[in-house]
Amino acid sequence: MEYQDQSKATLVETYIDLTEMGGFHFDEMQLNLTRQLDLFANELQSYVKDSEKRGFLRKVFKKNKRQKPVMGFYIYGGVGRGKTMLMDLLFKKIKISSKKRFHFHEFMRDVHEEIRVARKRKIADPIELVAGKIFENISLICFDEMQITDIADAMLVGRLFEKIVNMQISFICTSNRKPGDLYKDGLNRELFLPFIDLLESNLKIFPLNADRDYRRDLLKGSEKYFVLSNANSHDSFQKLWVSLTRGDNALPFEIKMGTRTLTIPYFINGIGRLSFKDLCEQPLSSREYLSMINEIKVLFLEGIPIFCTENLDSSKRFMNLIDVIYENQVRFICTAEDEPSSLYRSKRGAFEFERTISRLEEMRSANWPSAEK
Repeated sequence: MEYQDQSKATLVETYIDLTEMGGFHFDEMQLNLTRQLDLFANELQSYVKDSEKRGFLRKVFKKNKRQKPVMGFYIYGGVGRGKTMLMDLLFKKIKISSKKRFHFHEFMRDVHEEIRVARKRKIADPIELVAGKIFENISLICFDEMQITDIADAMLVGRLFEKIVNMQISFICTSNRKPGDLYKDGLNRELFLPFIDLLESNLKIFPLNADRDYRRDLLKGSEKYFVLSNANSHDSFQKLWVSLTRGDNALPFEIKMGTRTLTIPYFINGIGRLSFKDLCEQPLSSREYLSMINEIKVLFLEGIPIFCTENLDSSKRFMNLIDVIYENQVRFICTAEDEPSSLYRSKRGAFEFERTISRLEEMRSANWPSAEK
């Protein structure tokens, strides 16, 4: 969604205008957060302006005392609650030029690559070098979708965010998890705990448990099962993807599953897009599908084939996948070669597939899921 350019409007005024335009539904918790973000924006704009003056005076009088930066936010809550939307609204409207916005997974991927290059150059402290390069001359950093599942990330974020704090940069994070649940049950998690303390002592922790899920609203009444032989099926599937992701750039995302890694080719804010081949032509189990849907709350699956004697193994994995999706009430949008009742064309296993047919039909209905998890 493109926000109207109302340069003099407050965030609250812009938020109310957007709800009245029908972009999404009004929510009191979102409004409360927007009020706080308005105050934050005003304070940070003043801080940056004063810092520029102080910087000049420091150069003249050789004084190095710096003012404490404006405290940012850690916004967490379920998928579709509006966390990213409100952070992006702030990022667009705040009147400072020294700002950066990152998708957290993309940020960590780039940092690892920069560190790898620095180590090849025999840099003594590559983390210090890379962090200084990324954060130089920045007053605000926004991190979207903070989630930590990899030990390499877990061991690195502490140093990176210490640098942000030491450089007196204000920052905002969004996440599906509260700080204390980040990297939960992860390897050597005790080494990660100081990072949680850093977040909790340098950010205002704001739970955003809005009454409505905007993705559920967008999907209500929309077709979710597209038969490829029908005209415009692929275009309709793509339009729904663009609508739910708001046209933002989706990136590859890796999910660790024991000793293996599943790569989601397109992932953004809890929405994942994969092919049938990605999920059902690999030896994945129900347990691994469960690991996936812990991260994905809306699944776009492309290219469900006709099932016959030649691909029975894939059909069994598909049945397991649908069971996991159904039991965990994941929103499911797909393209397929035929209607659910005509997908399975082998006598062997046909009885077992009846449950899958029933669940596919229910999941394509306007009322799915009937209630939040």
